[in-house]
Amino acid sequence: MFRRASGLAPSALRCAARLPCASQLPPLAALRPTLAWGSRSCSTKSNKGAAAPVDDPKPKLMFEGAKNKIVKTLKLASIANLGFAVASVPLLQYITAASGASGKGVAMSMLLLSFGGGTTGALTWATSTYVLTITSIPGKEAMIIETPTLTGGSTTTEVAWADITRPLGYHPFATFEAKGNKYYLDELGEMHDEQFMEKLEKAINK
Repeated sequence: MFRRASGLAPSALRCAARLPCASQLPPLAALRPTLAWGSRSCSTKSNKGAAAPVDDPKPKLMFEGAKNKIVKTLKLASIANLGFAVASVPLLQYITAASGASGKGVAMSMLLLSFGGGTTGALTWATSTYVLTITSIPGKEAMIIETPTLTGGSTTTEVAWADITRPLGYHPFATFEAKGNKYYLDELGEMHDEQFMEKLEKAINK
């Protein structure tokens, strides 16, 4: 009978027989292209993941009027004055009719309505061109102009730079005109864009 080699069990010898020998393994040079391609793909993915998205430009405030609060307050005061005049008409009619002087009541009512409506209309006409703010529009040669409304609020209008011209006709407060609408820039207003006035002058004098 044969003696067991080095005291190894038969099961250990069978496992060793299944292992591939060095001659059966693929050469290291054959594995290098695969390893290199894998490293390049991982690097590309990591670069794509690290690239931060570019934020879209935001609208920029270019001009802000110096009397925004005053203009809105005057608007509200004129509306209140007109409302008081309208509300006083029935009361005046009742008082004068009770005293037998209806004609005076009509005259006083007309006077109050004329004063309230006249001051409100004049103030609206004078301040309708006042520019509260001007904001740029990213990606467009245009801007958003904010102006006051009759009731003391504000409204916005998109104005293209190509439509800006010299103001036509008479108005005490007019800096430029665009599509028939006049706009006034307060001399005490705050410029948030140093190039805004230069660009505006070129558009007016074109």
